[in-house]
Amino acid sequence: MNGILIDLNKFFAIVNWKNLANITESFVQLKKMLTEAPPESEKEFTIYSDASLNRLGCVLIQDGNLMAYASHQLKSHERNYLTHDLELGAVLFSLKIW
Repeated sequence: MNGILIDLNKFFAIVNWKNLANITESFVQLKKMLTEAPPESEKEFTIYSDASLNRLGCVLIQDGNLMAYASHQLKSHERNYLTHDLELGAVLFSLKIW
């Protein structure tokens, strides 16, 4: 048995792959712009919040654009709360952050 044979040309094409700095830098800049959109304080904000049996979550929206998001994993005793208490907890959680 000879084992598994690979195409060495394909292997060396991957090994010798050159890092395209301009593409990487462009991606990092685009990611930064998408995740750090500056909010405008004079415009209206909308907060959406939700609760499940495991987590609280909320998003901050302005002009239909996502500004920020956050979540909180519930502790074991918090999982026993009633649904309306969890939903209120999600609202309070979002207001404490923003």
